[in-house]
Amino acid sequence: MKDDPDVMVIGSQNGLGKTSIPERCSLLLSTLTTSQKQWQVWIPERRAWPVNWPDLLVRAGAEQIELDGEISVGRLEFSVSYHLTRRGRVQIHGEGLKEARQVFDATGEREGGGEELISAISGISTDPVLTDSFVTR
Repeated sequence: MKDDPDVMVIGSQNGLGKTSIPERCSLLLSTLTTSQKQWQVWIPERRAWPVNWPDLLVRAGAEQIELDGEISVGRLEFSVSYHLTRRGRVQIHGEGLKEARQVFDATGEREGGGEELISAISGISTDPVLTDSFVTR
């Protein structure tokens, strides 16, 4: 159909990790926000919810998530590495990440989507994982 966005369909048996793909993409995209406040949701003393978010996101038997990816924002392409431990420690490293954050936050409209992102991923929100907060136009 003319002027419709691209659509990707992923199908397989239950439990093989289909949902993990957009969740992990959302976590990588969340590294583009510059607000450190969004990461406070991971710190146990500062969580309003009695839910251990990192424990929900880290695979059973693993101690941390290690995500590496490449993201394009306009003509800018960069690599990012995102690590989240079961205790909630976040490490973000990236080549070209500073420039990408400047492009992503150029309008000043994005204060960080950490809590909204985690709510979507954990199922607390009824919105889809990739909401307007995490998708650039």
